[in-house]
Amino acid sequence: MRLKIIIMSLLLLAAGLVVLGGYYLWFLGKLPQIKAGTAEYRFPYQALFGEQLNFLAVNEYMTGIKDTQTPEQTYNLLRIYLKNKDITEALELFAPKYHISYEQIFKQAREERALDLSVGQLEKEIIPIQTDCVSRCSYEMKNSHRQIDFIKNMAGVWLIESL
Repeated sequence: MRLKIIIMSLLLLAAGLVVLGGYYLWFLGKLPQIKAGTAEYRFPYQALFGEQLNFLAVNEYMTGIKDTQTPEQTYNLLRIYLKNKDITEALELFAPKYHISYEQIFKQAREERALDLSVGQLEKEIIPIQTDCVSRCSYEMKNSHRQIDFIKNMAGVWLIESL
């Protein structure tokens, strides 16, 4: 009976050592990814891919770029340009990949003589939803609570991503 207890204890000890050794070896394999910033720094140290990795890299790079035009300034310029019916200048305040879609929206509104109505829906004041903006930021209109998303370009100008 005593021999069985000793054997069982040794087997449990060996199994425990195998598990701990396996975890240690697994962690050593993850360590270079953690140090490089391509894996989470908390257990289970999942590798970061695609959009997550891109977001971290962009934020890291954009941290050093000073704002030359704030989201509030961009929004106010948009209101002024649309009030003056200057669609070309207004489109320059949008992220480049959205130029075509917003150009169609603004031209259709102008043709339907609804551009003034659209400008009227843009409130004078916007409020930040998040305060720790590095490369992307969200604001909302004070009264209607419509969300506006901004993205910072390499020149430090905040452009409208969605309105």
